[in-house]
Amino acid sequence: MPRAPPTPTPRRPTKTATTPTHKSTTRERGVATFDDATRKDWVNGFRKRKTQRRKRAAHDAETRARRERVRERATRRAAERAALGIAEDEGEDGATATRDGDAAEETTYASGASVVVAHGLADAEAEDT
Repeated sequence: MPRAPPTPTPRRPTKTATTPTHKSTTRERGVATFDDATRKDWVNGFRKRKTQRRKRAAHDAETRARRERVRERATRRAAERAALGIAEDEGEDGATATRDGDAAEETTYASGASVVVAHGLADAEAEDT
């Protein structure tokens, strides 16, 4: 028996010019008016913002570099103090640096003045001379 030709699948209807669509807003054109000052501000605003970003980036880079230098100085100072054998004893009233093994005596008077007397530094100075 001969085969029957396959039946074509129905096609979707295509849109035609008569098919109603949404209202196009592109055909309704408005007129943009700028006064010269507003136009100049709008055009130059790009340049101003770009310059402002560059200045802010330079300032931030300078601030980061300054903080890094401060950190490096503090690290160097700590290393030098460790090499010299100077220990930092920080109290509530501030930092007092003495050599390891040397004694420091602090006296606080009623007037609020405090005196720190370090013992043993004179011997170290005498050895150096």
